[in-house]
Amino acid sequence: MNRPTLLCSLALAVALAACQKTPEPAAPDAAPGATASAEQAPAAKEGAAEPAAADATGAKAEPAKAEPAKAEPAAQDAVAGVSLTEFPEVTDTPKVRLLEAGEGEKKELRYRYSPESKHQMVMRLEMGMSMKVGERSMPEVKLPAMIMKADITMGKPEGDAISYEFSVPSAPEVEAGEGVSETVAQGLKTSLAAMTGLHGKASVDARGATRDGHFELEGKDSPQLAQLVDSMGQSMRQMSVPLPEEAVGKGARWQALQRMQMGGMTIYQVGEYTLESIDGDRLELDVKLSQLGPKQQMQPPGLPPGVSAELLSMVGEGSGHMKLDLTALVPVSTTKIRSDSSMRMTSKDEAQEMSMSMNMEMEIKPGDAQ
Repeated sequence: MNRPTLLCSLALAVALAACQKTPEPAAPDAAPGATASAEQAPAAKEGAAEPAAADATGAKAEPAKAEPAKAEPAAQDAVAGVSLTEFPEVTDTPKVRLLEAGEGEKKELRYRYSPESKHQMVMRLEMGMSMKVGERSMPEVKLPAMIMKADITMGKPEGDAISYEFSVPSAPEVEAGEGVSETVAQGLKTSLAAMTGLHGKASVDARGATRDGHFELEGKDSPQLAQLVDSMGQSMRQMSVPLPEEAVGKGARWQALQRMQMGGMTIYQVGEYTLESIDGDRLELDVKLSQLGPKQQMQPPGLPPGVSAELLSMVGEGSGHMKLDLTALVPVSTTKIRSDSSMRMTSKDEAQEMSMSMNMEMEIKPGDAQ
């Protein structure tokens, strides 16, 4: 699914929002400026099992568990065999490379959006996470499921693209299921309440390349909310699938290369799409995702003065399935992704390293049109 969203950044943002904390200098035994605090973590209970969201058929997948954090060393110069030098700039549209043209009758895949039509997107995110600070492993944490709805209004065609506006009419819902700390759930609800009324705009062309997508915070100055909205904005910007320029048939495969700025760091992502079926404007795709955050300095929202943050490594792997209608913006899709990251926080002459593992499942589907 194409919400690859920088799901790892979205997950970190949700964790920060849930704990209502900005990064702080690390105490000798404390986590360096992130996620659940020592007081909150035990309350979250054990077992960061991630309940699976229903897929397009309504079936439930087996719950996923966040395994103990273990950010593995990763090559820093390539993602899925693609050199980082081949990726477009952050401000550019995705670079699409056709791997196989497929079989049978072939056609060019192009979106045909209806001007001034109205739609709704429903996004559900479930997540489990674990972390390790130095040699100390923190209890696994299960975070509440979050459900966000966004209203979308298509504009008029502008050259080869069409603009659209989106808004969040109400605060995302938070579901505190079994094993979820009520403290964490309430903290997340409080933080997400500020999202009510958020809105933004973007434009997308016939090949699914989104341009200029962004939320407008309008004076909402919470660092946690800023990071969360930044990540959600990335998801909104990627609702459409980047399509190949060439005509393709069933079984076609292509890659979309993206370089993204998220949460104060640069992420490289390869999405590989396989065209499982095609029926007029309706497509079914299998998706594989590979992500890399190479070693770099970070500038996350809310970083206190005198504290520096360095990403040592971030790797993510995921898969998903999509059902697309080329006449509509919002697909039916599910994605599962596992990410492992390690970072270093430094305050004065003291440094603390932390590793984190996250398992996430996201579902996106159309809601009720306005």
